Amino acid sequence: MSSINFNAAATQALRTLQASNTELDATQGRISSGLKIGEAKDNAAYWSISTTMKSDNKALSTVTDALGLGAATLDTAYQGLSAAKDVLDEIKSKLTSALGSNVDRTAIQAEITSLQDQLKSIASSSTFSGENWLSVNSGLSTYNAEKTVVSSFTRDVAGNVTVGEISYDSSNAVLFDSDTTKTTRGILDSQNGLSAKVNGVETALSFGGKTGTGNGTNVGGLTTTAGVQATGSVAVPTATKAEITSGTAFAFNRGTTPNALDDGSTIAVSFTDDAGSAFTVNLTITTAASFNAAAFKTAFNASADATGKVSVDFDSDGHAVFTSLAAGDGTASKLALTGVVLQDSVPATVTDASIGFTTIAEGTGLDVTTGEAKVTVGAFGGSTAITLDDNDTITFNVTAGTTSSSATKKVTINQAIVNEALSVGGVTVSDGKISNVADYKKVVELALSKAGVTGVNVAVGTSSDSDKLVFTSATPGATQVLTVGGAVASNGGSTISVDSIDVTDDTLNGLGATTAEQRVQAINAYINVVNAAINKVTAAASGIGAVSKRVDLQQTFVQNLMDTIDKGVSGLVDADMNEESTKLQALQVKQQLGVQALSIANQSAQNVLRLFQ
Repeated sequence: MSSINFNAAATQALRTLQASNTELDATQGRISSGLKIGEAKDNAAYWSISTTMKSDNKALSTVTDALGLGAATLDTAYQGLSAAKDVLDEIKSKLTSALGSNVDRTAIQAEITSLQDQLKSIASSSTFSGENWLSVNSGLSTYNAEKTVVSSFTRDVAGNVTVGEISYDSSNAVLFDSDTTKTTRGILDSQNGLSAKVNGVETALSFGGKTGTGNGTNVGGLTTTAGVQATGSVAVPTATKAEITSGTAFAFNRGTTPNALDDGSTIAVSFTDDAGSAFTVNLTITTAASFNAAAFKTAFNASADATGKVSVDFDSDGHAVFTSLAAGDGTASKLALTGVVLQDSVPATVTDASIGFTTIAEGTGLDVTTGEAKVTVGAFGGSTAITLDDNDTITFNVTAGTTSSSATKKVTINQAIVNEALSVGGVTVSDGKISNVADYKKVVELALSKAGVTGVNVAVGTSSDSDKLVFTSATPGATQVLTVGGAVASNGGSTISVDSIDVTDDTLNGLGATTAEQRVQAINAYINVVNAAINKVTAAASGIGAVSKRVDLQQTFVQNLMDTIDKGVSGLVDADMNEESTKLQALQVKQQLGVQALSIANQSAQNVLRLFQ
């Protein structure tokens, strides 16, 4: 049916053409952008995933840059160590030539000095982007030996992001440390003990280098100080006592009439002793009219029944205090008040009299008096801290025990013990420095423990002895013996650093190597020091090489990971250009057919108009 109000064929053709145009526009958009998902409305889930992964890939790109920076820094440090090792080899060679008896050591030293300057130049020049691992000042608050390189960027299933790091402790690679307050500095400016074979035995040299290093003669008050007991023993008293104090003040009554006891009345106070044996102290009242606390005390203490067993006294409140007189055997004596009986001469018994302590509970009172052996040593180094190098020691002797069983043990304090004792609470001590008497107490306690010394307590003194250590026996109750003394400080011999080696005869003479044999021994010791430095530099270079290898591997991995992520994202959102181009051609044909169909549909209306012509 033809209608002038609605052309169904034209409308259908129009809808088809519009749909074709829409698909054609979408296809052209995918072809022009290369993406099948370019906006969230295309596919919200895939768009979200791809957007997040693209963002993470940008972060990984930054990680790659950071790894490159870290690799360059590591390479710089490695090259510096490698060059330093070569120079040390040259110094070792020059020192070996200086062993000859007919060589010009002054000329050789000129070459060594030049090489020492080269070491400093290498260390100071090994800088990348303002960072130098070989020449530092560890005393600066900004210094941190722990170096890190950003190595990874990870997102877990919950969306939490983690940035990984590769860490390296650069302290092992330091060649020069300008912090002069430290005893252990860089590989080349730290003092090293000098030793050489003397008569076939490796011996610490007392010449050829710096002497008096570390603690010097300071043994932290463990030597005899004028006016201070440095050694001694104290016998501990073995007597002990038990006390019982009455519950109420002394008084006695008969009914409401005070002192209503006749002459000849008796009081019996019963006890048990520490062995569980019972005994009774019997008193007879000779003058009842004036009987009081003082008379009771006199009569009680004079009683043959109380002799050697118990005594009585009265405190300021009038309470009776009974005290055991038995000598103890290292444990507390025991004393129990088991009963009080009053008997009047007339009538035969007294049932309503009280002497004020009949209400006390039966039991054992303990008031143990003990003693201890005590030794106060000399004052801790004043305002000067004690610093022990790695070859310094302080030794002293401790004798502790009873008079029948006491042993003397040698106690040793060295740098390792100092560092262990003071490295607590997250603080790491590595320089062997004891700053005050409180820290010294910790060091001495650890040294005693490592020496197997038991039964001895150590404390910081009080009042005028606050700068001293006080040693006391830890087992009171028996005779104790305690001695502390024989302290010796050793600085472990002469020391020298690689950068201060000087083989000229004048310098060796000034360092105590005055004979030809001593000079040879000193130079041999220098060779040992340089050889030890070579080993340390080699170890540091190996450590950096291992970290560099890991950084290289991580760089390769991160780059491959970025490529994989790009590939994965492409699979999610990229358009298939072959498919889209084919679809474009089909849609273009469909669009042309739609136009033709719409044209034909519109022509049907023209046929209706002809009917009215």
